[in-house]
Amino acid sequence: MNRIRLMAMLLALSMLMALLPASAFAEESAGGLVQLHFTSTQASDVEHVTLVDASGNPVLSLSDVPGTYLLAPGAYTYYLIDPSGAGVTVPATALLLDGGESTVEIALRDEQTVPAPQEAPTIVRTEAQPETRSVSQEIQAMPVVFRGEAGFDAAGLTVTDASGAVMQPYTDPLTGQMQFENYLLVPGQYSYWTHDPTGRLADGQGSFTVTESGVQYVTVGQPEGTVEGCYSATAVNPYYADVIRADFIPAPSTSPEESLTQLMLEVGDLSASRRYSINAVYGAESSATASAVVFDSPEAAGAALKRGLIQRQSEITIRVKCGIKPTEEIWWSMCLMIYDEAIRHTGAPTEGDYLRYEYGGVNCNGSALGTKEPDVYYYEFIYSPLYFTTQAQEAELSEKVDAILTGLNLGDKTAEQKIRAVYQYLCSNVRYEEAQNTLAFTAYNALVKGSAACQGISVAFYRMCLALGLDARIVTSRDMGHAWNIVRADDKNYYALDATWDLGKTPEQWKFYLRGRVNWKTEHTLGDEFEEGRFASYTFPDEDYGSVSGAVIHSVSLLFEGMLQVKYYFLFSDDLLTEPGIALTFSRDGKEFSRKNLSEGKVEKDYLCFYCDVNVEDIAEPIQARVQKRDGSYIPIRTVTGTSYPNGFFFSPMDYATSKKTTGTTANMRALAQALEDYGVAAQNFFKDRALDLRDEVKNVKSQDLSAWAAKTEGKLPAGVTGTSFSVMFKADNSLRIYLEFDRNSNPGQYSYKIDGNSVALKNKSDGVFYLTVENIAANALDTKHSFSISDGKDTYVIETSALGYAKSAIDHGGAAMADLGRALYLYNRAADRYFGG
Repeated sequence: MNRIRLMAMLLALSMLMALLPASAFAEESAGGLVQLHFTSTQASDVEHVTLVDASGNPVLSLSDVPGTYLLAPGAYTYYLIDPSGAGVTVPATALLLDGGESTVEIALRDEQTVPAPQEAPTIVRTEAQPETRSVSQEIQAMPVVFRGEAGFDAAGLTVTDASGAVMQPYTDPLTGQMQFENYLLVPGQYSYWTHDPTGRLADGQGSFTVTESGVQYVTVGQPEGTVEGCYSATAVNPYYADVIRADFIPAPSTSPEESLTQLMLEVGDLSASRRYSINAVYGAESSATASAVVFDSPEAAGAALKRGLIQRQSEITIRVKCGIKPTEEIWWSMCLMIYDEAIRHTGAPTEGDYLRYEYGGVNCNGSALGTKEPDVYYYEFIYSPLYFTTQAQEAELSEKVDAILTGLNLGDKTAEQKIRAVYQYLCSNVRYEEAQNTLAFTAYNALVKGSAACQGISVAFYRMCLALGLDARIVTSRDMGHAWNIVRADDKNYYALDATWDLGKTPEQWKFYLRGRVNWKTEHTLGDEFEEGRFASYTFPDEDYGSVSGAVIHSVSLLFEGMLQVKYYFLFSDDLLTEPGIALTFSRDGKEFSRKNLSEGKVEKDYLCFYCDVNVEDIAEPIQARVQKRDGSYIPIRTVTGTSYPNGFFFSPMDYATSKKTTGTTANMRALAQALEDYGVAAQNFFKDRALDLRDEVKNVKSQDLSAWAAKTEGKLPAGVTGTSFSVMFKADNSLRIYLEFDRNSNPGQYSYKIDGNSVALKNKSDGVFYLTVENIAANALDTKHSFSISDGKDTYVIETSALGYAKSAIDHGGAAMADLGRALYLYNRAADRYFGG
């Protein structure tokens, strides 16, 4: 539907509703609407009230009395506008309607210069009374449409009323989308400011008046800007440096069409006797919409360029706002910076190195535009890349990759098993092809046609691995004229592999699969990316994958699902696994508190995992993990990166929580880590008599916040039972206990006991204390209510409570430190609910 027609229909509907008598809304009023009255000592004042809802939309009166509204309960804001429309004399005031009737008293003096009141207007609740004032016209919101010359971008508008309040565009009720050129505005004076991405609006602002005459149009003009310079240049992919002569790049005066033609001829006429290695990347905005978008950083511009490269667009227009006065050198540097960002490795299978190695060069044509704002310029770049494949070939390749990976059925496999499957597919199904044309450099030729040069095979491996969630990169060597890959294995290290040199071989014959640095360098160089530092952050160990000597700790994590535990991931050499008496010990402050034989480890993929329980009050105390031989000596533990710990590996759960509250991958993970830190601080204060500071958020938890979990009792205590109490064991498992007391003549065994309707046995501590317990309560189940009952067949007594019920009791009846522990337990549960689900 045409937007103008839609706005007109909305206007007609609003006018029709205003003409309906009050009786037409009698049934709706009885359905829970609130009647709001605006009153004043001068009747005319009420005519200048504007009421908007919580979304900023004007509210239409549904009554025949001015200043009276029938509204749904909720939040509203009202304004007072003087009769001349020159300004607002009383600032915006918030209203909260929660039922019944409300009356707001207002005051607007004749001279319209009353200063803003120091206090909000009083809302007086009244009984429903008939209105007796005369009918006068209501204020109606009128449709306003902005329009401009070609290229005008309504999303760059800011519209304000006479008070400076920002108006919101019309929102389509069906789609929820803002229509930036359409507004619903009450009659009065308004101003607008433009932020046209092209920078060609000289004045940048204007004003207009809204009347009650129907749809109104505001035309935004576009005077000329100042052209600072026009530029053009062509860049060859740097990985063709040994293929294309250095003096090939055309001069800037060469037309884009001519330079690109020359580039295509040069790259297309490759000698069959030479090998090549290429490196590039891509991304971009559709050229149809790029002209309406201006980016304020090379990162944002590069992301837009990348989308266009992925779509194989022949021409991609990018505009960037910049505070640097343009020169040819600055323009060209920014052009390359944006392109480098577009082809940056992201982990997506059709981005990063996939783009970097599948284009021959790019021509860029563009300009820079000055504005009337000081030090504000708009740079324009029109990229024309030389792609090795077409969009149709990319679509064909995508289908082929999906079919291959589906056939390999690798969903539940380890990283190494996935790597092996991809490597074996390439070795078995691709043959080597000297580069006769640029398609030999592509994954398309390798996977669809079944042959490729080393670069095409490396790009195919890269794309398939990333599609499986594995991180891989392409490595090149100008000295060797060759390309291969590195890939991240299960131990989080990167290992080198060269499918090109293992083509046609069986796995038993592979010589270049997941090799470490030492063995790799016997046949290959380290690679340009490592030599030049671009891969400096990639851990490339000396040993081949799977070569384990001694005890290697892969990683450590903290579990808060049920018991609070540290989980250790280890790799052990075969001689340690078979040597009798080897144990993993855990100590705190030099005192051993847990010991596990290696046979007790849980096998998970390639790791042997061990769990160490942590009491919450000990969360800040470092745990020392050591591997001990039968003779009492200790074996050094080293990390996957080669760091050795002769005296054992130390880990503090509190340090882990503190780190995760800033580095967690999701907001819920970060919030849970913060809540665990708070919980640990409160536990140390209570159990260890410390005085650590707690955040205000913990201190501000009130007893009423936990009212839903207050303990409840039902029935009568059986004869002989003298009392009950309950507690939470703030240990590793957060168990909930109900303690029972009996008189001397009673036998606890004569009663029956149930927890949540299930019969259970009464537990007895060594000191004679009897209790019922729910153990190992998960962090996100601390709010779960449990029913404990005791019966002698005649009387039954039931206690319904939860761990949070005890937390409430701690807040109500405990000392300061105990109350803080209850508050922290509550926040810990709330964060766990959001992370794990309640």
